[in-house]
Amino acid sequence: AAVNEVDLPMSWDMRNNNTFLLLRHVNAKVRLGRDDALVVDLDMARYNPTYPQRTISDDLAAAQFYNNRAMEQVTRDNLADGFFHLRKALLLEEDQSYIWNNFGTLLRRANLLEEAEAAYLHGLALNSRDLTIINNLMILYRYTGVPEKAEQYVRLAENYHRNNPFY
Repeated sequence: AAVNEVDLPMSWDMRNNNTFLLLRHVNAKVRLGRDDALVVDLDMARYNPTYPQRTISDDLAAAQFYNNRAMEQVTRDNLADGFFHLRKALLLEEDQSYIWNNFGTLLRRANLLEEAEAAYLHGLALNSRDLTIINNLMILYRYTGVPEKAEQYVRLAENYHRNNPFY
């Protein structure tokens, strides 16, 4: 068996008044033979085999688990536990922009604004098309009173806003 990451259509979840989560999805793929595999999903009624999907490493699966646990803690304003979970996620898989985005969000909530900017920029260097990071940088620069930097990201974020029903 292996962990299978599925690219669902973009969907968000609103956890509280100031937290929106971009949802990602994994399931299990069980090899039955040389060419046959069975997908096991907790929500088989919504599973669609036409969605792009790929098997991921155990380390990436564990990193996603710790990333998810971290953001559960962050939405509860438990930043210390969130930090330790994100630290574990980054130790397992440091090349995923969404983990750096979440780390930036945690740092911003801890009022470590320069560190949050650095985390966001590192994530953007890993994936220059990560619209969640682009949006968060725009918000950070507006919040910190740097409108010229915020404006750089406004144009990049426009498409994100058009496709985000919570914006």
